Amino acid sequence: MCPVCGAQDFRRWLSLPDRFRLSAEEAYPLAECRRCGVSFLQELPAAELLASCYPEEGYDPFMSSGGPRSLLDRIYISLRHISLAIRFRRLGRPRHGNRLLDVGCGTGEFLVHARKRGWIGQAVEPSANAAELVKKNGFECFNGDLPAFPVPEHKFNGITFWHSLEHVPEPRKVLEKAVSMLAERGRVVIAVPNATSWDARIYQEDWIAYDAPRHCTMFTPDSLRFLAEQSGLQVKSVSGLIFDLAYNLVHSERLRKQRSGKFDWYFPLRLLWAALPAAVGGEAGASVIVLVAEKPVVKKLSL
Repeated sequence: MCPVCGAQDFRRWLSLPDRFRLSAEEAYPLAECRRCGVSFLQELPAAELLASCYPEEGYDPFMSSGGPRSLLDRIYISLRHISLAIRFRRLGRPRHGNRLLDVGCGTGEFLVHARKRGWIGQAVEPSANAAELVKKNGFECFNGDLPAFPVPEHKFNGITFWHSLEHVPEPRKVLEKAVSMLAERGRVVIAVPNATSWDARIYQEDWIAYDAPRHCTMFTPDSLRFLAEQSGLQVKSVSGLIFDLAYNLVHSERLRKQRSGKFDWYFPLRLLWAALPAAVGGEAGASVIVLVAEKPVVKKLSL
């Protein structure tokens, strides 16, 4: 069943590897809903095994907690700091209150950036080690997932999902919980990989952003809009986040080489062929999409 619209009409179209366990030759079937266009994994590891799919070393969201191991890792961490400012532009400075919840915050860099710009941050993070680092930076951090997050006494004025919504098998349940904790005129910002992107079409099973089994749900611009609207939000914009394109291209090439075991001389042409349409093709071709939405004001009936 589709985790967004509930439809039973879908097609199975890719078998995805686990990039951390290539030697195991495991494959995860990816299905596409014919109704709303969202893609989702049909088979997931058991809940008690899923945590082991998130290695503390080598997994990018946790990389800041340890020393980088390669030149690519060091470049990634350096560029990550620049990307914080680009991401913050989607959220903006506080307007109608300054309470912020960052869902799937990793090691908390975005919270630190937002605090310097007026937000009072709180976090939800499934990784116990990452959650401890967030707490050391002075933030409240719930170690778990959003459905288990205790209902707070106050409403949040901003809730962000920076590459975290694709990790949950029931995104509608998660987003509806977020909207229930959002104040009127509060803003939600969601960044996810784009399953219709040009680089996804070029690399297919080797596209790094499929990242099975960690990424359970893969969105398109239309399916992300649909999910937000069905959850009670007013969508303000859906746009590409071009900064993440270089990361997806470089690591997709690296994964392709690891899986094939060989080098091809024409890979620069493939990179160019994937990069140009993704960079200039608008939201449909963008490697990563960002949705900005608000919770509408409920009009009170006058007697």
